[in-house]
Amino acid sequence: MSAKSDTDRAGVYIWPRCFLRQVPSFELDRRASPYRRLSATVLVANDEAFSVRGRADNEVKLMGAIVGPAAPRSFMHAPGATTTVDAFITSEAYPALLQAIGNPVGRLLNADELSAIQALCQPRFGQLADVAEAQVLFDDIITVLNPKPEAVNYDPRVAQAMALVEAHGFDELSVAALADSVHVSVSRLNALFKQYLLCSPLEYIRSVCLWKSIPELALGATLTDAAHAAGFYDLAHFSKAVTAITGFSPSLLMEGTVAMSFT
Repeated sequence: MSAKSDTDRAGVYIWPRCFLRQVPSFELDRRASPYRRLSATVLVANDEAFSVRGRADNEVKLMGAIVGPAAPRSFMHAPGATTTVDAFITSEAYPALLQAIGNPVGRLLNADELSAIQALCQPRFGQLADVAEAQVLFDDIITVLNPKPEAVNYDPRVAQAMALVEAHGFDELSVAALADSVHVSVSRLNALFKQYLLCSPLEYIRSVCLWKSIPELALGATLTDAAHAAGFYDLAHFSKAVTAITGFSPSLLMEGTVAMSFT
């Protein structure tokens, strides 16, 4: 399944649980309501630094960084061209990026990493023809950061719980039922998720169900139906949540103004 338009040239590409964005400028201001995203994100400037908020709430200028799932997302101002790649927690790329970060919050790219990734991104900026080409660039960037990722071995109970979340809709899931299905207490399930996934079971359920709603929006589902399937009954809250995890509003996804492929 794919949805594309002439605005693909703007450089936004989404596929299952991942996206790549190449835009001439970008701004995020959520200082009033910072959020976490259960993903690992690489941000690279072509030649003009972008600004983020530091720990002391001061403005810090960067050329490249990897951001982990524990980092608060609150402010970014990119006056020049930037490339962003994002891998959700259930994607194959996520463990490789998290290993490359070395911690759940994030770090700056070192000089060699920055130079290598800029060499990949700059000649292809605005030149990607479709999602397939975006995926190639995405994979090349991850290879620079972690050429030999280690296999991830989840606790069997966590792996079983993850599979159950994938197989069921939001209304069919609860933390208590999930814990019962894998034969642990709710508190133990919470502890296991924090240990292996760096989030609570409820955060995981909500985020996975949100991502599962994206192909439905691309196929023409109404905003209301997609929101209900993801467990939201307030459309404004759903819209904000989709924007938080994908970087794009549901209306943009529904209008076909970004390139998407879920085959």
